[in-house]
Amino acid sequence: MGVPVTIGNVYCFGSLREKMLIWEEISVYMLTQLSKAWCVIGDFNSIRRREERKSSMSVSDYSREINGFNAFIEKANLLDIPLTGIKFTWYKLNWLVNNRIDKILVSKEWIEAWSHCKQSILSRFVSNHCAILLRDEYVDWGLKPFKSLDVWKTDSRFKVFLREKWPSYKVQGGGMYIFKEKLKKLEANLKVWTKEIFGNVNQLCDGLQKRISELDARDDENELDVYEREEKRSLLADLNKNLFKQEAILKQKARQKWLKRGNPNTKFSIR
Repeated sequence: MGVPVTIGNVYCFGSLREKMLIWEEISVYMLTQLSKAWCVIGDFNSIRRREERKSSMSVSDYSREINGFNAFIEKANLLDIPLTGIKFTWYKLNWLVNNRIDKILVSKEWIEAWSHCKQSILSRFVSNHCAILLRDEYVDWGLKPFKSLDVWKTDSRFKVFLREKWPSYKVQGGGMYIFKEKLKKLEANLKVWTKEIFGNVNQLCDGLQKRISELDARDDENELDVYEREEKRSLLADLNKNLFKQEAILKQKARQKWLKRGNPNTKFSIR
C-alpha cells in the first residue's frame, strides 16, 4: 500500500522501575519519528489486566505493574488489537503460572492501513513462550515455491530411496535425454515418498502441537492432573525431536535470510 511503517522489537526485563524506563524510552522515540504507522511487538514482561495472569499471587501484588503498563500504552497511543487462540503466551515450567506477557501493539495509523489486523497466539513448540502471528484477514501471500528440499539430504531414508529408484528407471536414447526423463520419473516418485514417508514428520508435529494446545487450554482452567502434566512434558520432548526438519523446510520455502545478531544487551531495537 506504500505506507511507511516502523516495527519495534521489545524485550523488557528486570524490576518494574527498569520496565518503566524502557516504556518511556519507546514513547519518546516514537514522538521523534516521521512514520506514524507503528507496530511494537515482543516480550513486555507485564500484563494489562488481572485475567492475563494465572498464579497464586493476589492482584494487589502486581497492580502497579498493570497501571504502569496501561499508562505507557495510552501515552504512546497504541492499541492492543483483537486476539485469537489460547489465553496465555508464557507458561512456567511447573505449569502453575501462566501469563500473557507477549503482545503486539499497533498505532491508529497502522489500523487505518490494515483495518482487519488480528494477533493470534500460536501453538507452543519447546519454548515456554508461544509465538504470536500478526496478519490481515484479507492478505496472506503464503510461502514462495521451491523445487527441492535441502533437508532431504539429511534423511538416511532419502539416500536409500535414491539408490533404489534411480537404477530402476529404464530409458532409451541419448545421454541428456535419458537424464531428463529419469529426473521426470524421480520427481513423480519423490512426491509419493515425501507424502508417505518424509511427510509423516509434519503430520506428527501437527498432532503433537494439537495435543499440547488441548492440554494448555485445560491448564488455563486448572484442570490438569499429575498424569496429564507428565504427558505435556513427554509431548514437548517428542516435538523437539521432530522440529528440525520442519524448521528447515520453512526456512527454505521462505528463502529466509538471517540477520546478524546484535548487541545482546539491546533492550529496544528498530527494524
